[in-house]
This record gives sequence, C-alpha cells and structure tokens, in this order.
Amino acid sequence: MAEEERTIVWRLSDNGMGILERVGLAALYMTLRTAEEQSVDLKPLYWREDDLTADSVTVRWIGKDRSAFEKLFAWAWQIRDGVFYFPGIHRELDQKEFAYRRVFTHNGVLRTFLQHNRVQPRAKAKDATTLVEQIEEGKQIQVRFLAIDPERHGIKPIKDLKLLFPDGRFSASPISLSGWVLPGIAPRFATELAWIGLASRAILLMLAPIACCYQRLAGKGNNWIFVAPDVKNLEEFNNLRPYIFLSPDAVNVASLGDAGLRFAAAYASRTASREVRASSRVVAMGGVHYYRSQSVRKAVLDVKPTPSAVNRYQHLIRAFPNNYVSIEVGPSDHSDVEGDGFFSVPSGRGRIADNLVAGRGWFNDLCIPLQWDFERLERQRKAAPGASIERIWFQNLSYQRRKLMELIQETEMWDDDFERRFVEAFWSTLASLYAQEAKAVERGGSRRFEERLDDLNEDIRRSLMRAKTRVLLRGFLAELFAKSGRQAAVIQNGAGIWNLMDHPYDWKKARDLALLALATYQSKDKRERSTTQNTENGGTL
Repeated sequence: MAEEERTIVWRLSDNGMGILERVGLAALYMTLRTAEEQSVDLKPLYWREDDLTADSVTVRWIGKDRSAFEKLFAWAWQIRDGVFYFPGIHRELDQKEFAYRRVFTHNGVLRTFLQHNRVQPRAKAKDATTLVEQIEEGKQIQVRFLAIDPERHGIKPIKDLKLLFPDGRFSASPISLSGWVLPGIAPRFATELAWIGLASRAILLMLAPIACCYQRLAGKGNNWIFVAPDVKNLEEFNNLRPYIFLSPDAVNVASLGDAGLRFAAAYASRTASREVRASSRVVAMGGVHYYRSQSVRKAVLDVKPTPSAVNRYQHLIRAFPNNYVSIEVGPSDHSDVEGDGFFSVPSGRGRIADNLVAGRGWFNDLCIPLQWDFERLERQRKAAPGASIERIWFQNLSYQRRKLMELIQETEMWDDDFERRFVEAFWSTLASLYAQEAKAVERGGSRRFEERLDDLNEDIRRSLMRAKTRVLLRGFLAELFAKSGRQAAVIQNGAGIWNLMDHPYDWKKARDLALLALATYQSKDKRERSTTQNTENGGTL
C-alpha cells in the first residue's frame, strides 16, 4: 500500500509565532522559491504552486519526515570555500562565486547564533583565512574569517535535526533546543531553561539565522548585531531581502538604532510604496570578561520606525556616511578588517539614530556618548593625558561640524522650527562673546586669542553639562545671554527662548540645543557660504 502524503502548514499569524519564528518562515519561503527558480529537486519534499503565499508556507512529502527535511536543510545551509552560502539570500552572481561577498554574513552568524566553537566548530584563530575585497580603484580591504569544513566540522542546524526526528518522524514530545536558537540567553542558572516547543516550530528557529541581517558595532569588532526583521509579507520580503546590505560599507553601524533604521531605510528604498516601514528586533552581542568563550546579549531594541524617523534617517545617513580611511591615516579599529583601509563610523550618528527610534529630538543628549563609543574614547583619552572622555567626545563632534550643519539646515529634521532659531540665537550670542575676547587681546591681554577662545568654549561646555536641573540651566543661560549684549536674534525670540529653558520638563532641550550650537559654531560668513554650497548641491533648507 502506498504511503500517505504528509503535510505541514505554517502561517505568519499562527499562535505563538514570535519575531524569530516569522523570520524562520521567511527563510523557508525564500529557500523554496530559490529552489524553484534554479530547478533544484528537493524530493521527497515538494510543494504546489499555491502552497507558497504571502502569509503561509505548505510543504508536502511522502516517507520518513527526517529524510525530507535533511535534504531541505542541506540545500538551505551550505558551505562554499569555507564560508556559509545561503541560496535563499545569496542570489547575486558575485555572492555565489566569491567568498568575500559572503564573509560578513558568515562572521555575523558565527558571532551570534553559532558563536561557541563547540556549537559550530570552525578553523582555529591562528588558521584564519584572509581575503582581499577591491572596493574601487586604489581602495581595498582585507577580510578575515574562520573557515568551516563541512566534512570535518559539520553544520550545526543539520546535525541538530536528529533531535527533531528521534525515530525518523517528527517528535511527538516537546523539543528542547540549546541556546544558539536564541543567542545570548543560553541557560546559565538553575532557574533558566532552554527553548522548549514543538518540533515543527523548531524547524523555523533553525532556519531563522539565514534571513537575519548582520552588522558590526563600531569599536574593536567584539560586538556584533543581528537584525531580525518583523516579516509581514513573505512574498515582498523574498523580493527585497537579498538585495539589502550588499555593499561592504554598510556593515559597520554606530548603535542598535542605527542598525534598525538602516535596515528600514534600505527596505523602504526598494519598495514601490515608500510608506512601507520595516520593523525589526535588533540584538547586540559581545564578549564580557566573566564569559571568556561566549558572547552574551548586551542590548535588545525593538525598532518600529515612523515615516518621519525613516525620512530623517535617510538625511542622517547621507550627511554621516561610513567613510573609507586609508590605513596610512590611522590604525583600524576592527580586528577582522585590515590592509589598505577600513570603513570608519562618524561620531554622533549612533546617538542621533537612537533618538530617532525613540521619537526624541535628533539633538537630544548628543554630547553624551553611547556605551559602544567608550572603548574608542578611552584609547583617545590615554593618548591625550589630562583630557576627559566627555571633552574628547565633544571635540569629536566638533570635527563633524559640516555634517551637523547639514542636519541643522534640513527642515525635515525639526519638529518645531523654533528649535533651529534657538540654535541661531545661540550662535549670535557666541559671536558676541568671541568678539569680546578679541577686544581683550587688542587691549594687551596676556593670552593669545586662540587660548582665550578654547578656555571660553570649555567653560561653556562644562557649565552646560553640569546644569542638571532647570534652575541651574536657566541661571547659566540667562547670564550668558546677558553677557553677550542685545543680540537681535535673542531679542526677536526672547519669549520663546525663556519658555524653552524654563519649561517644566522640556528644559533639557535648551541645554542640548546650546551644546549643538557650541559644537557647530562658524562665523556668519562661513555659515552663509555653507548654506549656498548646500543649496547648489541639491540640499534642502
């Protein structure tokens, strides 16, 4: 008697389908679609034309369950030249043929889902492989990776299939999977448990890493991010995901918000409707001293961007792109990017992106570095004795003056145009104070103008940062405006300035706007030339 056909159906809307399960379903959909396009036979697993829809996947097979899914996983999880090759994602010809185009995904998977070398064995660090990627003429980077030999090491998801099919059939009992399925929260204490659920649901979790995006946080390369998209439409995701983050300069990000909004902006830029907003869960992982051989979750952020946040982030990434830096200019901060150059992440972009995700003003707390910035800042501090981390961070922001000016001049970046007028009023105040310092030098002061200016700026910065209450801030700003004399921009906006710095809960905006103005100050002539140049280059004012 012929064996009965067996089927299983997964839907995005099934009860208990979390974000990782939906990502896994998307990975399954993409893998099956690619097998169709490439005429790959996955029998005994098969599906009909109407089995792959925008919100569900149905697969069919005859015979042993394990045989059907082993062939699927062998196709979905491949190794080429020692590097992971995912047919559902790596569809471009250069991704198929050249390992260096897949290295960042490979490194990301091994730093997150399959981080422990006992979970996914790979080459030893001393045997790391180095490949050269040519960015353009005269620009190249070297990428390093730990190769996987499938014959010797095996592939973790394929090996784990035996847990799901103890007797060749789907397990009737709940399945317990180790922590790589939910990376960074592996059981460490008696009260913590591994993931437990149905074998059919475990299939999706074991495919989920394929469809996630992987990026590296600015710093020494110890912190990696995976972006788990919140998939709402399988067909749309299949058409867009393979063509996101193909450029090597898109790998480095400054914060979790930066990673989530970069994905959302890239997704929106490829859709017919720019109103589509791709939500995601962003997870940062890295090593800590008490877990030497294992990375742990350092932060988790759910990114649900508004249209305004995506639009503002597109302005942000145009003004603050990752920059290629020749290795002769300075040492790379990245342990697995070496050679002729590397991509640097501009200071401040991470804080601005996190503000956009949170729905705050893009300038909020701009002069307070994120935790991801501290390692780099500490190295700078040691190289400049006597300077505090806060002062070095402010100097780094000042080096981004031109980029920040682009955001200040962009009307879409502001919820209230008065906030920009506050910055302009503070510029006029600074201009008056600087002129007073110049006159002091003309009268025969003992210090050079540059020294007096540096001391004045540092006094203003420190006083603003120390203004931890509304009363302290109001007192300092009122005194500063009074010292500058009767400035037209201050007189014209006097009531608004006072209301902002005396606001019961929004008074911090006045502090942050004043610090932004201090970091970006230019003479009026330079600002006007910058505005003219930006307009001629197609900028929006």
